[in-house]
Amino acid sequence: MTNTSDTFWSADGVSLQTYAHNIETLDITTAPPPYRGSDITIPYVPGQRWVPKQADSRTIPLAMWVRDIDDNGNTPSNRQNGFDDNWRALRNLLWAPGRQIALKKQFKVGGVLRSATAMAEFAGGLEPKKIGRFAGKFVVDLKLADPYFYDDELKTFTLVNGDQAITVQGDAETARVNLTINGARTNAIIMNKSLGMQVEYHDALLTGDIAQIDVQAFSATTSPSGKPSFKSSGKIRHTGAAQWLTIKPGTNTVNLASSFGAGTVSLQVRGAWL
Repeated sequence: MTNTSDTFWSADGVSLQTYAHNIETLDITTAPPPYRGSDITIPYVPGQRWVPKQADSRTIPLAMWVRDIDDNGNTPSNRQNGFDDNWRALRNLLWAPGRQIALKKQFKVGGVLRSATAMAEFAGGLEPKKIGRFAGKFVVDLKLADPYFYDDELKTFTLVNGDQAITVQGDAETARVNLTINGARTNAIIMNKSLGMQVEYHDALLTGDIAQIDVQAFSATTSPSGKPSFKSSGKIRHTGAAQWLTIKPGTNTVNLASSFGAGTVSLQVRGAWL
Protein backbone atom coordinates (compact mmCIF):
# COMPACT_ATOMS: atom_id res chain seq x y z
CA MET A 1 0.00 0.00 0.00
CA THR A 2 1.42 3.36 -1.06
CA ASN A 3 0.69 6.41 1.07
CA THR A 4 0.54 9.67 -0.84
CA SER A 5 2.15 11.59 2.04
CA ASP A 6 4.29 10.89 5.09
CA THR A 7 1.67 12.82 7.10
CA PHE A 8 -1.36 10.60 6.62
CA TRP A 9 -4.45 9.30 8.43
CA SER A 10 -5.46 5.69 8.91
CA ALA A 11 -8.40 3.72 10.33
CA ASP A 12 -7.78 0.42 12.09
CA GLY A 13 -4.34 0.35 10.49
CA VAL A 14 -5.59 0.95 6.92
CA SER A 15 -4.36 4.16 5.29
CA LEU A 16 -7.01 6.68 4.27
CA GLN A 17 -4.60 8.45 1.92
CA THR A 18 -3.65 6.23 -1.01
CA TYR A 19 -4.04 6.47 -4.79
CA ALA A 20 -7.36 4.59 -4.53
CA HIS A 21 -8.94 6.89 -1.93
CA ASN A 22 -7.82 10.02 -0.17
CA ILE A 23 -8.82 12.86 2.13
CA GLU A 24 -9.60 15.97 0.11
CA THR A 25 -9.25 18.50 2.93
CA LEU A 26 -8.12 18.48 6.57
CA ASP A 27 -8.87 22.18 7.17
CA ILE A 28 -11.22 21.74 10.13
CA THR A 29 -9.97 18.52 11.67
CA THR A 30 -7.80 20.33 14.24
CA ALA A 31 -10.58 22.62 15.50
CA PRO A 32 -10.85 22.44 19.30
CA PRO A 33 -13.77 20.61 20.93
CA PRO A 34 -16.62 22.56 22.54
CA TYR A 35 -16.80 22.98 26.30
CA ARG A 36 -19.17 20.98 28.50
CA GLY A 37 -20.71 22.60 31.57
CA SER A 38 -22.24 25.95 32.43
CA ASP A 39 -21.72 28.84 34.79
CA ILE A 40 -23.74 29.08 38.01
CA THR A 41 -26.55 31.55 38.58
CA ILE A 42 -26.62 32.90 42.15
CA PRO A 43 -29.71 34.81 43.32
CA TYR A 44 -29.22 38.56 43.75
CA VAL A 45 -25.71 38.43 42.27
CA PRO A 46 -25.15 40.16 38.91
CA GLY A 47 -24.49 37.81 36.01
CA GLN A 48 -23.21 34.32 36.70
CA ARG A 49 -20.29 32.74 38.51
CA TRP A 50 -17.74 31.25 36.17
CA VAL A 51 -16.78 27.61 36.69
CA PRO A 52 -14.14 25.60 34.81
CA LYS A 53 -15.47 23.60 31.87
CA GLN A 54 -14.47 20.24 30.43
CA ALA A 55 -13.73 19.52 26.78
CA ASP A 56 -16.71 17.70 25.29
CA SER A 57 -16.88 15.09 22.54
CA ARG A 58 -16.54 16.32 18.96
CA THR A 59 -17.28 15.18 15.43
CA ILE A 60 -14.66 15.29 12.69
CA PRO A 61 -15.90 15.51 9.08
CA LEU A 62 -13.53 13.95 6.57
CA ALA A 63 -14.13 15.05 2.98
CA MET A 64 -12.80 12.21 0.82
CA TRP A 65 -12.77 10.81 -2.68
CA VAL A 66 -12.53 7.27 -4.06
CA ARG A 67 -11.68 6.09 -7.57
CA ASP A 68 -11.15 2.99 -9.67
CA ILE A 69 -7.38 2.37 -9.28
CA ASP A 70 -5.71 0.25 -6.61
CA ASP A 71 -3.82 1.60 -3.59
CA ASN A 72 -0.57 1.72 -5.55
CA GLY A 73 -2.01 3.58 -8.57
CA ASN A 74 -2.56 0.64 -10.94
CA THR A 75 -5.69 0.58 -13.11
CA PRO A 76 -7.61 -2.74 -13.12
CA SER A 77 -8.89 -4.29 -16.34
CA ASN A 78 -12.48 -3.63 -15.27
CA ARG A 79 -12.52 -0.07 -13.96
CA GLN A 80 -16.12 -0.19 -12.70
CA ASN A 81 -15.32 -3.23 -10.57
CA GLY A 82 -12.28 -1.36 -9.27
CA PHE A 83 -14.41 1.57 -8.13
CA ASP A 84 -17.10 -0.65 -6.60
CA ASP A 85 -14.56 -2.77 -4.72
CA ASN A 86 -12.69 0.27 -3.40
CA TRP A 87 -15.90 1.95 -2.24
CA ARG A 88 -17.18 -1.20 -0.51
CA ALA A 89 -13.89 -1.73 1.32
CA LEU A 90 -13.72 1.91 2.42
CA ARG A 91 -17.37 1.99 3.52
CA ASN A 92 -17.00 -1.19 5.56
CA LEU A 93 -13.82 0.16 7.14
CA LEU A 94 -15.43 3.38 8.38
CA TRP A 95 -18.89 1.99 9.17
CA ALA A 96 -18.31 -0.42 12.06
CA PRO A 97 -21.52 -1.04 14.02
CA GLY A 98 -21.13 -1.79 17.72
CA ARG A 99 -17.56 -0.62 18.14
CA GLN A 100 -15.11 2.22 17.71
CA ILE A 101 -12.33 2.37 15.15
CA ALA A 102 -8.75 3.43 15.86
CA LEU A 103 -8.29 6.69 13.95
CA LYS A 104 -4.59 7.49 13.68
CA LYS A 105 -2.90 10.53 12.23
CA GLN A 106 0.75 11.13 11.48
CA PHE A 107 1.75 14.78 11.63
CA LYS A 108 4.78 16.97 12.11
CA VAL A 109 5.62 19.16 15.09
CA GLY A 110 8.69 21.32 14.64
CA GLY A 111 9.57 19.25 11.59
CA VAL A 112 9.51 15.99 13.59
CA LEU A 113 7.07 13.27 12.52
CA ARG A 114 4.86 11.88 15.28
CA SER A 115 1.69 9.78 15.46
CA ALA A 116 -1.37 9.88 17.71
CA THR A 117 -4.57 7.85 17.87
CA ALA A 118 -8.19 8.61 18.81
CA MET A 119 -11.11 6.23 19.10
CA ALA A 120 -13.87 7.18 16.65
CA GLU A 121 -17.37 6.05 15.72
CA PHE A 122 -19.31 6.52 12.48
CA ALA A 123 -21.73 9.44 12.92
CA GLY A 124 -23.09 10.03 9.41
CA GLY A 125 -22.23 10.55 5.77
CA LEU A 126 -20.73 7.91 3.47
CA GLU A 127 -23.07 9.03 0.68
CA PRO A 128 -20.90 9.23 -2.46
CA LYS A 129 -21.63 11.52 -5.38
CA LYS A 130 -20.21 10.17 -8.61
CA ILE A 131 -17.62 12.14 -10.58
CA GLY A 132 -17.87 10.62 -14.01
CA ARG A 133 -18.11 6.82 -14.21
CA PHE A 134 -15.18 5.75 -12.09
CA ALA A 135 -14.81 8.15 -9.15
CA GLY A 136 -16.86 9.67 -6.37
CA LYS A 137 -16.69 12.17 -3.51
CA PHE A 138 -18.22 11.95 -0.06
CA VAL A 139 -18.00 13.19 3.52
CA VAL A 140 -17.86 10.88 6.52
CA ASP A 141 -18.52 12.18 10.05
CA LEU A 142 -16.50 10.47 12.77
CA LYS A 143 -17.42 11.14 16.41
CA LEU A 144 -14.71 11.18 19.05
CA ALA A 145 -16.32 10.47 22.43
CA ASP A 146 -12.96 11.38 23.96
CA PRO A 147 -12.08 14.46 21.88
CA TYR A 148 -8.31 13.98 21.81
CA PHE A 149 -5.74 12.03 19.84
CA TYR A 150 -3.15 10.51 22.18
CA ASP A 151 0.52 9.93 21.48
CA ASP A 152 1.26 6.41 20.29
CA GLU A 153 4.61 6.72 22.07
CA LEU A 154 4.32 6.19 25.82
CA LYS A 155 6.73 8.39 27.77
CA THR A 156 8.02 6.94 31.05
CA PHE A 157 9.60 8.96 33.86
CA THR A 158 11.23 7.50 36.97
CA LEU A 159 10.44 9.89 39.80
CA VAL A 160 12.80 10.77 42.62
CA ASN A 161 12.01 12.35 45.98
CA GLY A 162 11.53 16.10 45.65
CA ASP A 163 10.94 18.23 42.57
CA GLN A 164 11.67 17.24 38.99
CA ALA A 165 10.80 18.61 35.56
CA ILE A 166 8.61 16.50 33.27
CA THR A 167 8.16 17.72 29.71
CA VAL A 168 5.36 16.40 27.50
CA GLN A 169 4.28 17.74 24.11
CA GLY A 170 0.63 18.17 23.16
CA ASP A 171 -2.25 20.59 22.63
CA ALA A 172 -4.15 20.01 25.88
CA GLU A 173 -3.78 18.70 29.42
CA THR A 174 -3.72 14.93 29.44
CA ALA A 175 -5.13 12.50 31.98
CA ARG A 176 -3.61 9.54 30.15
CA VAL A 177 -1.36 9.06 33.13
CA ASN A 178 -0.41 5.82 34.87
CA LEU A 179 1.55 5.61 38.13
CA THR A 180 3.38 2.56 39.44
CA ILE A 181 4.45 2.64 43.08
CA ASN A 182 6.82 -0.06 44.32
CA GLY A 183 7.23 -0.69 48.04
CA ALA A 184 8.54 0.10 50.41
CA ARG A 185 6.54 3.35 50.40
CA THR A 186 4.03 4.75 52.87
CA ASN A 187 1.53 7.43 51.86
CA ALA A 188 3.19 8.16 48.52
CA ILE A 189 2.17 11.58 47.17
CA ILE A 190 2.70 12.69 43.57
CA MET A 191 2.03 16.40 43.07
CA ASN A 192 1.97 18.42 39.86
CA LYS A 193 2.98 21.80 41.26
CA SER A 194 2.44 23.44 37.87
CA LEU A 195 -1.29 22.69 38.10
CA GLY A 196 -1.75 22.67 41.88
CA MET A 197 -3.05 19.10 42.08
CA GLN A 198 -1.86 15.91 43.75
CA VAL A 199 -2.76 12.25 44.16
CA GLU A 200 -1.85 10.12 47.17
CA TYR A 201 -1.82 6.38 47.74
CA HIS A 202 -2.81 6.56 51.40
CA ASP A 203 -1.47 3.29 52.79
CA ALA A 204 1.75 1.40 53.36
CA LEU A 205 3.35 -0.69 50.63
CA LEU A 206 5.90 -3.18 51.88
CA THR A 207 8.95 -4.31 49.91
CA GLY A 208 7.69 -6.31 46.94
CA ASP A 209 4.22 -4.73 46.99
CA ILE A 210 3.09 -2.80 43.91
CA ALA A 211 0.29 -0.25 43.47
CA GLN A 212 -0.80 0.74 39.97
CA ILE A 213 -2.92 3.86 39.46
CA ASP A 214 -4.81 4.50 36.21
CA VAL A 215 -5.63 8.20 36.43
CA GLN A 216 -8.03 8.44 33.49
CA ALA A 217 -10.04 5.41 34.65
CA PHE A 218 -10.09 6.59 38.30
CA SER A 219 -8.83 3.12 39.17
CA ALA A 220 -6.12 1.62 41.37
CA THR A 221 -4.92 -1.96 41.81
CA THR A 222 -2.63 -3.23 44.55
CA SER A 223 -0.55 -6.39 44.19
CA PRO A 224 0.85 -7.44 47.58
CA SER A 225 3.96 -9.61 47.41
CA GLY A 226 2.90 -13.25 47.21
CA LYS A 227 -0.82 -12.45 47.51
CA PRO A 228 -3.70 -11.88 45.06
CA SER A 229 -4.21 -8.42 43.59
CA PHE A 230 -7.18 -6.33 44.67
CA LYS A 231 -8.90 -3.10 43.68
CA SER A 232 -7.67 -0.27 45.86
CA SER A 233 -9.30 2.94 44.60
CA GLY A 234 -10.52 3.54 48.16
CA LYS A 235 -6.92 4.18 49.20
CA ILE A 236 -6.61 7.12 46.79
CA ARG A 237 -6.80 10.70 48.03
CA HIS A 238 -6.53 13.68 45.71
CA THR A 239 -6.79 17.44 45.89
CA GLY A 240 -6.73 20.38 43.48
CA ALA A 241 -9.12 19.12 40.80
CA ALA A 242 -11.75 16.53 40.02
CA GLN A 243 -9.15 14.56 38.07
CA TRP A 244 -6.64 12.68 40.17
CA LEU A 245 -3.69 14.08 38.20
CA THR A 246 -3.08 15.65 34.81
CA ILE A 247 -0.02 16.78 32.89
CA LYS A 248 -0.07 20.01 30.88
CA PRO A 249 1.71 20.52 27.54
CA GLY A 250 5.25 21.72 28.11
CA THR A 251 7.25 21.49 31.31
CA ASN A 252 5.61 20.41 34.58
CA THR A 253 7.18 20.52 38.03
CA VAL A 254 6.31 17.19 39.65
CA ASN A 255 7.08 16.42 43.30
CA LEU A 256 7.32 13.00 44.92
CA ALA A 257 7.11 12.54 48.67
CA SER A 258 6.19 9.85 51.21
CA SER A 259 6.20 9.49 54.97
CA PHE A 260 8.42 6.41 54.80
CA GLY A 261 10.38 4.32 52.32
CA ALA A 262 12.26 4.80 49.09
CA GLY A 263 10.66 2.31 46.71
CA THR A 264 10.64 3.35 43.06
CA VAL A 265 7.80 5.34 41.51
CA SER A 266 7.28 5.67 37.76
CA LEU A 267 4.94 7.92 35.78
CA GLN A 268 3.80 7.06 32.27
CA VAL A 269 2.01 9.60 30.10
CA ARG A 270 0.67 10.11 26.58
CA GLY A 271 0.36 13.65 25.21
CA ALA A 272 -3.09 14.84 24.06
CA TRP A 273 -3.53 16.42 20.59
CA LEU A 274 -6.38 18.00 18.65
